Amino acid sequence: MTGTDPGRRTNEEAGFSVMEVLLASVFMLVLLTALSSFSLTLSRTATASMVTTNAVSGVRVTMGALQVDLQRANPIQSGTASQVSLTVGPTGGSQQTVTWTYTSATGQLTRAVDGGRPVVELTGVVNATTGAPMFTYSDPGGASSASNVASCTTRVTVAILINPVRASHPYADTMDVELANRAPGSVPC
Repeated sequence: MTGTDPGRRTNEEAGFSVMEVLLASVFMLVLLTALSSFSLTLSRTATASMVTTNAVSGVRVTMGALQVDLQRANPIQSGTASQVSLTVGPTGGSQQTVTWTYTSATGQLTRAVDGGRPVVELTGVVNATTGAPMFTYSDPGGASSASNVASCTTRVTVAILINPVRASHPYADTMDVELANRAPGSVPC
């Protein structure tokens, strides 16, 4: 026998004890958990930002389409806080009835032409939750024309509130549209 105990390590044998391996494993697990949590938070933030950006872009496109319809109105047929119905097209020419409707139960703003199937133009609308009307109507003097929309309205204010990611503050956009076929002062009310 050579004088070395086969169960004993010598200085030439390298390795880690079980305790060292266990501590390194726990440290790596904590580090990986922190990195995963950070990555998940960044991913959620990026997704929420993208959803909000897309929703804001949708509001702008919808507001543009609404503005075109309102400016072409010849005339407004009827209007409430959640719906406006108007005739578009030249007098004596081919005309269409366009109806914009906000449905609070679904949070959708739709557009229908000539009584056809409504097309969803915008989702995530939350006007009803805040009590804000979608449409308000003004006469040539700037007073409300809600009691006689078809005859007296020369300006329509459109207010849209959306909350695509259930944030504490919804995104709001408002526009005033002067009706091109109803110049101020041309309508006796």
